[in-house]
Amino acid sequence: MKPTLTLNYKSLLIFLAIFFAFTPYDSPGGSYTFGLIRYILVLSMMILYFGWSIKNIEVSGRQVAGIVVILSLLGMCTFNSLQDGVANLFRVIISITSAYLIYIAAMNNINIVRRAIYQVMAVHVFFLYAQVAIYSIFGSLVDFHNILYPFSYARLAIYDEIGVVRFSGLQNEPGTYAAMVSLLIFLKFIYSMKTSIFDFLLVFSVILTFSSAGFVFCSLLFISILWSKRHSRLALIVVAFSISACVGISLYFGVLDYLLFRFNTDGYTSPSLLSKLQAIEFFIQADPMRQLLGSGLGFNDCYDCDSIQDLGVLYNFVNQLGIFSIIIFTIHFLLFPIKGVVAYIFLFSMFLSKLYIVEPAIWIALMLTSFCTIKFVSENE
Repeated sequence: MKPTLTLNYKSLLIFLAIFFAFTPYDSPGGSYTFGLIRYILVLSMMILYFGWSIKNIEVSGRQVAGIVVILSLLGMCTFNSLQDGVANLFRVIISITSAYLIYIAAMNNINIVRRAIYQVMAVHVFFLYAQVAIYSIFGSLVDFHNILYPFSYARLAIYDEIGVVRFSGLQNEPGTYAAMVSLLIFLKFIYSMKTSIFDFLLVFSVILTFSSAGFVFCSLLFISILWSKRHSRLALIVVAFSISACVGISLYFGVLDYLLFRFNTDGYTSPSLLSKLQAIEFFIQADPMRQLLGSGLGFNDCYDCDSIQDLGVLYNFVNQLGIFSIIIFTIHFLLFPIKGVVAYIFLFSMFLSKLYIVEPAIWIALMLTSFCTIKFVSENE
C-alpha cells in the first residue's frame, strides 16, 4: 500500500503545480505580492513533490549553468524600471526553477507528468462545457473563475449585436483559456499523436472561446495532426471529418460572425487590432538603441498601447529584452533542443500566445517540448 499512497501524493502535487501554473488570476488592485502567491504555490508543490530527496536529485551541470546565465541576462534587463524589473525578475526566477523541477520529474517518470497534463486539461474542459450548458439551459453565466479565486473575476463577454457569448471556464478571460489550454493540448500531442473524441472536445472548447488566437491555434493543431497521420488513410479521413465538424459547428455557433465583427465593425478597425498595430509601429519607429536593448523586463514604455502582451510571447520577448532575447533563446534551445515538425509548429503557436513572458506556463512548455526527442526513463508504471 505504501508505494500507492506515495504515487497518489506525488500525482496530486504535480497536478496542483501544473494546474496553478496554467490557471492565472487577476490580483486585487494589481498587488504584486498577491500575484506572487500563485508562483510560490507552483514552486512549493514541486519542492514538496521531491521532498527531502530534492538534495539528491540528479541534474545536468550544463543545464543548471545555462539557466543561471539566462537568469543573469534577464537580471541585466531590469535597468529601465528597477522596481518593476526586480519584481518581474523574481517571478521569472520562480517560474524557470519550477519549470526545471517539472522537467526533472518528467525525466524520471514521464507518465506522472503526462497524466497530470491530461487531468488539468480535463478539469478546464469540464468547467467550460458546464458554463456553456448552464447558459444554454438557464440563460445565466456562472463565473467559475470567481468561485475558484473569490478575489478575481472573469471577463466574460456577451455581444448582443450578433448573439455571441464568450466563455472562459475556470480562466479569467476567454483569451487566457485559449492560450493556456492550447499549450496543454500541444504538449499532449507531442507526447502522443493518438487521437480520440476527447481531443475533439478539447479543440472545440478552444473554438468556443471565440479567440482569434485560438482559431489560429486550432488550424496549426490540425496541420500537426495531418502531418503526423499522413501515412494512414483511415486516420486522414477521421481528421478530415473532425475538421469539417469543427468548421460546421463553429459556423453554427457564430464564430466567423464574431471574428468579422471584432476585426472590422462598420468599416472601422477594432480597438483590439488598432492597439496591436500601434505597438508594432511603436517598436519599428523606436530609437535603434531602444530596439537593440529593449524596454526592460516587464516594462512597457509604449504608453498608448493597451494589453501589449496580446501581440504574443515572441513580440514581448523582443520588445522587452531586445538582443538579449536572441541570446536567451539560443542558450535555451542548446540546452533543451527540439526536433520534428510538430514541435516546431507548437513553438510557433506558443510564440503567438498572449501570455506574459514571466508566466511559469511559458517556461514549462518550452522545457517539456524537448521531450519529443528524449527517451523516457519510465515508460510504464
